[in-house]
Amino acid sequence: MYTSDLKRALWTAQQIHAHQLQDPKPSLIETDLIREQHFGEAESQHWAPPGAQPRNPGQKVYPVPEGRDGRFDGGESPNDVRRRVGEAFDTFVVPHLEKSKGKRPGEVNIVFVSHGIAIAETIGAIFARCVDGKNADPDTWRGLKNTAWTRLVIGLEGEELDYPEELLVHPAKPLTSKLIGDVPNVDSGEMIATAVEEASHHGTSGKSEVSTQALPSIIAKVVAVNQYDHLEGIIRQKGGIGSAAHDDKQKAITDFFGGGGAKGGSSKI
Repeated sequence: MYTSDLKRALWTAQQIHAHQLQDPKPSLIETDLIREQHFGEAESQHWAPPGAQPRNPGQKVYPVPEGRDGRFDGGESPNDVRRRVGEAFDTFVVPHLEKSKGKRPGEVNIVFVSHGIAIAETIGAIFARCVDGKNADPDTWRGLKNTAWTRLVIGLEGEELDYPEELLVHPAKPLTSKLIGDVPNVDSGEMIATAVEEASHHGTSGKSEVSTQALPSIIAKVVAVNQYDHLEGIIRQKGGIGSAAHDDKQKAITDFFGGGGAKGGSSKI
């Protein structure tokens, strides 16, 4: 298991890890390579439409950068994130692919716990490394719900990507895809994933500029996307946090989502 070291992902990863039944549990490795996109001086600021100008002297505005190389001052562009998460894939996943060659899908499982944009860019980076040269537009994969998960089956050239029944997704109720409409309860996770995947391959905006010459030949398929059935039935606490007793461990929401650590602790931001 690999997790972003920002707290909103790290705490989720720790819960997933704690509920693993095997003994010994898999290792849980923190890395800054799969952090969310960094927005530089625009972090926690109100963004403006591209090209927006200040209305008053001295006012600072943060127009949304345009294009794959656009970035806020001190921040990252989408292509910067693509390179970074691609490095994570090369570093953490590729060695497992080589060691698990010939094993059935589902025998070896690698978990990345990350963030919406970073996850979309990771999928794009993976497909950019595939032998058939498909370029998945990462914008296609954005919009994941909090704690939703996506599954890819990845192998080396010449391997079969057939996957066993237990990897199929059978949600409790039909899902809806903008691409294919209502989806019946028959492996709808794969049907949506396939439709989105095929649609994303018509463009080239997700093209990776990272050299992959030293990597083995990779094949991949998305078999489930944006799965969040585990959230069914969860009800928000009435009255909000203001109705609860004060908790010294409760952090400000901006600190939580910004990756800030507790006082006196060794935190990674």
